Amino acid sequence: QSDDKIIAIPEWLPIIFVDSWFRDRVRSIPDDSDTLKKLIKELEFKDPSEDTTLQALSIAIKHYWKEPDGKPDRFINFLLSGNYREKDATGKGLSSCPIRVNIEGGEAEQWFEAGQAYFGKDWGEDHLAHLYESVQGVAWACKPADNQDKYRKVIEWLGVVAYPRIVDGDKSWEERNRIKKYIEGDSCPKERLSPPPRLIDRLNLLSLSPFKSPSLICLLVRNWKDYYHSETEMKVKCEGPRGGDRPLKQVPTLWWDQIKDQLQPPIIKNDAIPARLYKCWLPYKETYRAICDLLPIIDLDKFSEDKRSVEQWLKDTVRLRSHISEITLEEWHHILAEQIPSIINMEKLEADKSYGDRVKTW
Repeated sequence: QSDDKIIAIPEWLPIIFVDSWFRDRVRSIPDDSDTLKKLIKELEFKDPSEDTTLQALSIAIKHYWKEPDGKPDRFINFLLSGNYREKDATGKGLSSCPIRVNIEGGEAEQWFEAGQAYFGKDWGEDHLAHLYESVQGVAWACKPADNQDKYRKVIEWLGVVAYPRIVDGDKSWEERNRIKKYIEGDSCPKERLSPPPRLIDRLNLLSLSPFKSPSLICLLVRNWKDYYHSETEMKVKCEGPRGGDRPLKQVPTLWWDQIKDQLQPPIIKNDAIPARLYKCWLPYKETYRAICDLLPIIDLDKFSEDKRSVEQWLKDTVRLRSHISEITLEEWHHILAEQIPSIINMEKLEADKSYGDRVKTW
């Protein structure tokens, strides 16, 4: 019992209570006693509180994963019976709390760490379910028959999310070389302290189809402010050519580079060649009328109710081009020397004079 409330403690929590007479005897010793302070420090005496309970719960969960038993539901049931959500679950080490999940491409109904699971179609998260469909190993949090709202709040507090996480990949020379491109002068990332690449969990953006990319973009936009924006850059410790510390450098993370350089978004049907995101366009009306058939233009209709927010994000964050003056000389050369001749050759011009008018318009 704490000073203001009674805390129900199950027997399996690793908490030991001293007898009340001993507690009273310890409390009777003056606070300025060095002996008391030493005793309390060595025996780790604490007044019971919610923090104490959560710390013990974290220890019990760690023990469970080392030696799993037949009662993994006791942890989540304990949390459901209380009200701990004002605390930091991740900081308390509770994100490894076991919850029921279905594994994509694997066995149904098994226990998994909450901090690695996702909300899927059962929870109304259609974009994420579509994005990760057929991606082996994705853990989908099961939906209980009762108390669904409270259950969702609790497992969300434990770390279950409705958007793809950014995770650490394996360290590699490729990542170190990529980082080096962003560091000016003779500085370079410290070899031993070079950070691992930050990646979107379980996604290969090069092979992600334009059919699925709208779901990813919608999730990025919806969670940009609260999550993804802070993950677009990382600090890198640097050194000089002869060693010695150099100032920290802020560089783009790998996943954000990949979004711009590898993701293939849906584009409108025209004569343009499908392009990666940073090469696509959201043209002004004048540019659209002049050359829309030749530019890879984002098909905003594929984003349904997120259409306007996606458009704004593509303009402000990805900085897609809009004005015809932004076409580079190299791109003009490609359009005139290769793209237009591949669309309309001499045979077509001779067979149908309207093709000539079309070329003149371009």
